[in-house]
Amino acid sequence: MKTTYRKMKGMMAGVAVLGAAVLANAEPSTEATILRITGSTAFRSATHSAIVSMFDSAPKAGYAGSSLSGSGRSFFYGTVGGQQVIITTSWSGSTGGIQVVAGAIPVGFLADTLADSTSTPVLATAGANATGGTQISSSSSFGSNLQVADVAMGDSYQAATPFKAPVLSSTRVGVIGFKWLVNRGLSSGMVSKGDVSTTLGSAQVTMADTTGIVVGMHVKGTGLPTNTHLKVVSVDSGTQVTLSANATATGGPVTATFATPAPITNINTQLAQALWSNGTASLAQFTGNAADSGTLVYATGRDPDSGTRLITFAESGIGVDSTVTQYKPTVSGGVITALAPYPQQVVNGITFTEGNGGESSGGTLVGYFGNVSNLGYLISYVSTGDAPTAINAGAQELTYNGVPFSLDAIKNGSYTFWCYQHVMYQQTLATAKKNLANTMADKITTTYAPIKLSEMNCSRTADGGVVFHN
Repeated sequence: MKTTYRKMKGMMAGVAVLGAAVLANAEPSTEATILRITGSTAFRSATHSAIVSMFDSAPKAGYAGSSLSGSGRSFFYGTVGGQQVIITTSWSGSTGGIQVVAGAIPVGFLADTLADSTSTPVLATAGANATGGTQISSSSSFGSNLQVADVAMGDSYQAATPFKAPVLSSTRVGVIGFKWLVNRGLSSGMVSKGDVSTTLGSAQVTMADTTGIVVGMHVKGTGLPTNTHLKVVSVDSGTQVTLSANATATGGPVTATFATPAPITNINTQLAQALWSNGTASLAQFTGNAADSGTLVYATGRDPDSGTRLITFAESGIGVDSTVTQYKPTVSGGVITALAPYPQQVVNGITFTEGNGGESSGGTLVGYFGNVSNLGYLISYVSTGDAPTAINAGAQELTYNGVPFSLDAIKNGSYTFWCYQHVMYQQTLATAKKNLANTMADKITTTYAPIKLSEMNCSRTADGGVVFHN
């Protein structure tokens, strides 16, 4: 009996040692609490910044896209309150985010194993405001780890979407504005100069002949800044012009293009309804000039997954459930050479007819707007986060109902193209995940929302609803 007892005792000790070894070798991908977030691309920068601030110290981070802040997929790992936590995001659109969280539909994320000690590549730490991290892929849609998302960032109220059940827990965390844009201009209004000389730090550029160049033209070229809407402010002589910003390099001869801006400065609710119901409208309707009647303006935009689209259609009176016609551009060498209705699309299992589709990302959409067009002008709606990319490339921002965008105009009610941002999740979400989601919501509300709820002097009770001053 003693021998048997000793053998059993030895076996139990061995099992205990093995169990301890297994626990010691357990990796974060199997041990950490994982919070998965999807939804609005318009609010992802603020969300990523809030996520970084939640961790006890700077988290390890990976991303798919051009930067962590604006990535299509992101991954953060560290400790929150001393507990291992992974927070991972997959952005496609607000409406689609509400659909997949309400319906528990899997979407693609980056691999959970990025947190593990054997992961390749080794992740760098994230900095404040979602800087740093390690690029996993340059493609913002990279990530085949199909998982059910826990949280949706929504531009709209759930009731405004087709996905009304089950009712999600929803918290308003901030306000975001939107803008209307028209593309860089027509190819017929562009002048190209192949003998331009630039001087670092100088706004004056020279060339053999300034013929065709006029004040107000948008300018692109080697050695010229790309982080601002660069314009001609004066034609100084037959060989020199002054630009709105200094050159970034000394060089020449280089090629620069000068584009005549679109003669469109404003869009109102009637124009938006006319344009999106048909897909095209006469330029004369925007300018009031009969000579423009032979030039077309084309509608383009986001796919039905998009909260930006839903908010636009609610605000402008197009109608959130309306079937519209949007055109997909074909671009070659900085020129839009073709425009055709978006082909029939299937988004999260729902089929949308030809023309009713659009781009899945605001970042992709704004990429079209820095180009001139052979065919007509292009107008669309974009978030304030995506707009600078297009504007710096030559697009023009339009006033809405005669009111220019500004934060004060939103806060005080004169510019009404805005929405509330919501954090949404299933009411049955596990407590640990719910606590993380609520912490993130608090961080956005108090610090990272583009416009804080506490700053608003006006309000509305529904998407596109009447705005009242408080």
